[in-house]
Amino acid sequence: MVSATQQAAPAVQIETDQIFFQLRESRGRLLAWFLISLVFVAIGVAMVSNPRPSQPDAAFGIMAVVFFGLGGLVLLGRLIASGRATAILTHEGVTYPAAYDGVLPWGAVQNYECVERGKSRVLIVTPYPHVADDMSWKGFTGWTSSLYGKKSPAGFAIPLNSRREDEARFLDVFSARVGAAKAAQPEDSHLRQIDARNADVAARAQAHESQSEAEATFPYVTAGLTALLALIFFAELGLTNGSSGDAMSPSIETLVQFGGVFRSAVDEGQWLRIFTAPLLHANFEHLALNCISLWIVGVRFERYVGSGWFAAVFAGSAIAGSLMSVAFNPPNLVSVGASGGIVGLFAATALASRHFPPGRMRTLMATTAVQTLLPSLIPLITAPGGNKIDYAAHFGGALGGAALGFALLALWPQALTRPRFGKVAAIGAGLYALIGVGAVISNNDVPEQTATRPATAESLPRLPQSDFSNYRLPDSMARSRAPLQLNGPSAPPARR
Repeated sequence: MVSATQQAAPAVQIETDQIFFQLRESRGRLLAWFLISLVFVAIGVAMVSNPRPSQPDAAFGIMAVVFFGLGGLVLLGRLIASGRATAILTHEGVTYPAAYDGVLPWGAVQNYECVERGKSRVLIVTPYPHVADDMSWKGFTGWTSSLYGKKSPAGFAIPLNSRREDEARFLDVFSARVGAAKAAQPEDSHLRQIDARNADVAARAQAHESQSEAEATFPYVTAGLTALLALIFFAELGLTNGSSGDAMSPSIETLVQFGGVFRSAVDEGQWLRIFTAPLLHANFEHLALNCISLWIVGVRFERYVGSGWFAAVFAGSAIAGSLMSVAFNPPNLVSVGASGGIVGLFAATALASRHFPPGRMRTLMATTAVQTLLPSLIPLITAPGGNKIDYAAHFGGALGGAALGFALLALWPQALTRPRFGKVAAIGAGLYALIGVGAVISNNDVPEQTATRPATAESLPRLPQSDFSNYRLPDSMARSRAPLQLNGPSAPPARR
């Protein structure tokens, strides 16, 4: 049984005459974000009022108006209330009205950490568990704890969206008050024992992070996959079949020949397209953006989970993206691109970050993943040129990556710096590479033709005998295509 002097005081009600510092949000930042939301609402309204023929502009416009409209209303409310304090420091403790009622006593703060998120900073505060259980939580903090079935949250975050000098003073006073309260605790208090255990956990977490950093190697799979995607793309350009109207964009006939996935072909038994489509790209911009995203996630995620698991997550997510594309897209819609596999890598990174204790590494991994993952799953603006981004593949890749992320957590004990069964994962990824690359090569293994007798559709293996004018490409990456010149089942000559 713990004595009263050994327990932190419960949260108390705030007294106005106890306030000595108040933190207020910067109106300039709020106004800038509010104006940005209005711009996207205007884009959504334009898409609804003037949709392109046979394109889902109206649906995407409605989504933009709803999403950014609600965000704008929230920002407008915060802008109106910016004159009120977001966080208040008193002689008794700290209060954050957006998360809880009353005051959190200084002696009830177990630990805290200031985290950089881009150009903004967030103060993450963790109360002692028995104090948190007695507090009246509300808003997003209370909702998330209820969602996970917890009586109280592990902590709360105070955004420091104010002037830099005010943020610095707030942090200095907060740190000094918490430090003084901890120093005043009796030597044999229960809270000091909790702090000692937490310090031991933090030290082991720091050692774990340092060991992971020390064992990290060059991201060979990331580099190799980037080179492979580039090599296949330039092969598409070199063996272009048909005309796209652009020297850096292979034609739809070429993408179909190389293994672009679409439902009607899969229904006919051409299931290898599920493996080959993630290795193909529609144009140079499409390839460049995917390779940049691959490096963003690869340089950190591969070094922490190992090359085998990194390759396996990409392969599994890519397959999941192709399957989702086949399931939800029209039968004649050709889908290509590594986006499904890359989105899956970001989803797995967000989940795998939970392996690391709260701190710098977990925050960095989760923040980077979420900032890229969310925009890739919001179908707001279609690409110009009459085509669209294949969000079905993105969602499929995210689901596949999330499933593999949970598997990583289950196979990654705290005592190990890498997940278990890395060699098994590497074997699975190797099988995907053999099937996918082998099928791409097989699809283009066309015998040499003499100059007087060009190749025809009959000499191209696995080329669907259909009217190519019915095929559409989702990932045009903002470039219009010339209309197809093929009006029958024959294909143009294949250039070697």
